[in-house]
Amino acid sequence: MKKYILIPALVLMAVLFAFSFTQISTSHRPYNDLPKPDADNAGLTLPTGFGALKVAEANGHARHIAVTKEGD
Repeated sequence: MKKYILIPALVLMAVLFAFSFTQISTSHRPYNDLPKPDADNAGLTLPTGFGALKVAEANGHARHIAVTKEGD
């Protein structure tokens, strides 16, 4: 008799979990909360619909990374 109760209970828990995850992921951060890009796109030329925002300036020397053809 317990088998007949266990399977529907697991299915119900899975459905409720999936529903709650969907609600969290879609309502977590509305699009109107996103930061506004700079008026001049931080000095970059970008395609229509894209925007840039300068987030740091004068933090010392930039570091560079080199990658070989092998991915090292």
